[in-house]
Amino acid sequence: MADLTKLVRYSQEKLDKLKQIEKVTEQQKTAIDSQDLAALNSLVEEKQKVIDYIDWCDNAFQDELKRLKERLGVKTLNDIREIDDGQEGKTLVAIITEITETIESIQAMEKDNHKKLLASMDQIKEKLRKVRNGQKSIAMYDGGNEAASGSFIDKKK
Repeated sequence: MADLTKLVRYSQEKLDKLKQIEKVTEQQKTAIDSQDLAALNSLVEEKQKVIDYIDWCDNAFQDELKRLKERLGVKTLNDIREIDDGQEGKTLVAIITEITETIESIQAMEKDNHKKLLASMDQIKEKLRKVRNGQKSIAMYDGGNEAASGSFIDKKK
């Protein structure tokens, strides 16, 4: 079925891009661990470009699926696979299964990365709190010296 071949192609492209996101997410973990914010920002931008392409693949897949359902007079993707007796239906099922597994893997990594980022932010907040407290202490000492410094001026010449 030629239309099913397009669905397989769009699904394979999505899977390839998801694998790319998976690699970028692993690189993000490394950037978070080393607190390399420049690299992390770059990786976020790269990931967004890939996500935009995946959105295009999803839209193309949905458009093609809708046309195929209308042409065949079926309601679901499963109905189409039952009509198709070739390898394409099996290939599509295998790719969709792998897409699902890859998405689950990415979600798990994203969750871990999110936790690490929150922990890192908490550490930074704590350091900032200590710096502010130190600045307040210094300001207290500096503020006291200004008032006393004028009483020791030598007026003799």
